[in-house]
Amino acid sequence: MRISKGRIHPIAGSALVHGRATITVNAPARQADRVVLDFDRYAEFMPEFSNSKILSHSHGGWQLFQEISALHGTIHMWARVQVPKPTTLNGAETIVATLVDGNVNAYEPKCSFAHWTTSIPS
Repeated sequence: MRISKGRIHPIAGSALVHGRATITVNAPARQADRVVLDFDRYAEFMPEFSNSKILSHSHGGWQLFQEISALHGTIHMWARVQVPKPTTLNGAETIVATLVDGNVNAYEPKCSFAHWTTSIPS
């Protein structure tokens, strides 16, 4: 597994910033997606998540409540997000959640599961 530390990027023409973190796992996609879809356990393996729980589940996906700390606990964010079932985008199984409400202006968690036949790209 290769983890890229979270990074904060300024938004041009604004005092706002956005953050991004990536994780690359050398495991079968089905094994990785079981972990990613286990929303209630996020705080166990992602230290920025202080809470993540499923509020409701339907055939179309899940609604979650998530709390995240950033900048060494200086910032505390919460969001209620709608997470659809995975779809295929550019050959990768992809999930893009949408913000329902929270104390943030934007929050768009995205996860993609790609299948590589050789080594993991850098």
